Amino acid sequence: MLCDISMNGHLESVVGRAASAATSTVQTHDDAEDEILDRDEWQAWLDEQADVYNAKYLESALPIELSKAHTQNQSVGLLMIDVPMAAEDGRPAPEKTTALVKAAVRPTDHVVRYNDTSFLVILPRLNADLLRRIAVRIQNDLSEYLDVPSDADDAPCIGGVVAVPSAKKASTPDVVLNALKSSTAEARESDHRVAFQAIVGKKVQPLTPEPVVK
Repeated sequence: MLCDISMNGHLESVVGRAASAATSTVQTHDDAEDEILDRDEWQAWLDEQADVYNAKYLESALPIELSKAHTQNQSVGLLMIDVPMAAEDGRPAPEKTTALVKAAVRPTDHVVRYNDTSFLVILPRLNADLLRRIAVRIQNDLSEYLDVPSDADDAPCIGGVVAVPSAKKASTPDVVLNALKSSTAEARESDHRVAFQAIVGKKVQPLTPEPVVK
């Protein structure tokens, strides 16, 4: 499946096949054209400033992951990481944010730059407890990088959702993204700057806050 392939590995494979196509005398014109289309499609899914996917990729990946989790009767977690502007120049620092987020998640997780100040991560097969631990680590690391207390009003905040298996239909991307934005808004008002909700089908409910270990 497309979403099970790491971005770097897939891009290296595409580049390698494209190079081979350029030197091969037996590859047909149609095959070479397919390679170009494949490479261009992946380039369209990458953020220009950060070594991660962009929002266009999310439109394709999220429905696939939700459907796969439903079929396999597994949960899928999502995080929305809201990063304030860097104090020194008034602009986000996407490369450093990317590095800190990637260090806290698995290579197979999907890291997306959602907009100028927000990142989104899709984490298949994770429960609420593990998702919360990852969120706290990212929030602490980003706060340290920005040199602000992790509970300050201008500290990064993280909203999370866990879509759990349902006997009915899979959760839809619209329901999940709306719940994720709601969790992020709640996190901005929270002392811990982290908040979570659970989704079962189309039903959204808050997860009981747990002590956050700093």
